[in-house]
Amino acid sequence: MDTNAKQTLSGALLLGSALAALFWSNSAALASYEWIHQFNWLPAAAIFIFFATVGIELRHELSVGSLSNARKAALPIAAAIGGMIVPALVFTLFNMHTGSLAGWAIPMSTDIAFALAILAIFGKKLPTEMRAFLLTVAVVDDVLAILVIAIFYTSSFSLLSLASVIGVAVGLAWPRSAGAAIHSKLDSFNSLIGLPLFVLFEAGVHISVKDQSAVLNSPIIYGVIAGLILGKPAGILLGTYVAGAISKTQIDWQNLFPIALLGGVGFTVALLMNSLSFAQGSLASASGTMGVIVGSAASASLAIYAMQRKRANG
Repeated sequence: MDTNAKQTLSGALLLGSALAALFWSNSAALASYEWIHQFNWLPAAAIFIFFATVGIELRHELSVGSLSNARKAALPIAAAIGGMIVPALVFTLFNMHTGSLAGWAIPMSTDIAFALAILAIFGKKLPTEMRAFLLTVAVVDDVLAILVIAIFYTSSFSLLSLASVIGVAVGLAWPRSAGAAIHSKLDSFNSLIGLPLFVLFEAGVHISVKDQSAVLNSPIIYGVIAGLILGKPAGILLGTYVAGAISKTQIDWQNLFPIALLGGVGFTVALLMNSLSFAQGSLASASGTMGVIVGSAASASLAIYAMQRKRANG
């Protein structure tokens, strides 16, 4: 299976898993959906393998890849940093004095599998450098996400946070000679099995009639949606602008704009942050999950629209 086909299939599986989780958790079979959560080691294992893959990829990029050249790496690193700080600030503005600030990290990360799937289908007219830029931003994004988890989310025991940190450590320690061979296999596992499984566990949110107003009118859902749709692309563009101005690098703003919008497709890692921020089954967790799904879907739609307009305009 070629890369584009795998990315497209991965995006379809992630979307299918999210829809299946939502349907399952709001059907007459809710009890069975709740029952599978006793096997919480399954999503933890999926996250461990995902972040081990990130660790292997990071080591490669630092050694011989896009992060090995400081000048080339400056723009995507700055974009990733801006793309994490601004959405966190946006969430904080919506949730100041609400007791929900624990969710500040939810809109910070990009789901690279989903973003690349959209890019593979709708972004064929974009320069190949834009795909490389998005990949590099995503790698830095994942590393920064691990730092956030390690610093802010390991004070109380969580299997997910522990699996995340250990996964990156194992990936970084993996022998470089064996890294390339296993990375391809792990990447396929993550795209086709691991991440869809994680989403199936985490995207299901049961909202009873009496709780609908509380869940859907919470500052948490507003903060997550605004953080993904507005904060993430604004942060990516701002970070790129600052780094470009300092290094006097010319920026291809026209092609960068849809890439920045794709940054708001949070999904998998955003769901992980939501799980680490709020208690499972709580109204806060339900609001966060719905915010991730709605915000990611809206960001994907805006990015697709921007890419389609660019294609139509030549």
